[in-house]
Amino acid sequence: MPELPEVDALVNFLRSHIVGDFISRTDIGELSILKTADPPLAAISGLEISGASRVGKALVIELDGLELVCRFARAGWLVWHDQVPSGPVRMGKGPLALRIHLASGAGFDTWPPVPDSTSAKRERRRTPRSPS
Repeated sequence: MPELPEVDALVNFLRSHIVGDFISRTDIGELSILKTADPPLAAISGLEISGASRVGKALVIELDGLELVCRFARAGWLVWHDQVPSGPVRMGKGPLALRIHLASGAGFDTWPPVPDSTSAKRERRRTPRSPS
């Protein structure tokens, strides 16, 4: 779990790299990370990033009247890209939860805090049961 100093360092890094930039696109890799349907995730495309802060251990990316809140829980994190990878994000195929593309060409990925249900089901199938 990221501790407060790590989240503070992440906020400071993001403030210097994303404030004033615009979100050009979002790609979702894990549907379970979305906790709201209104407004839809697509509503943040085209919005200017006005700030980055934290509430507890949650990262808050401030947009034009909206906030994108990232909770990392036990094992989640954020990966920065000076140039966002061009390959597609495939839903449920890997650890990537959300990719944010910025107008500058940079961006970041969030990694989910817990294993998705598909991975958990696969893991249960691989684990042999003890004889009763």
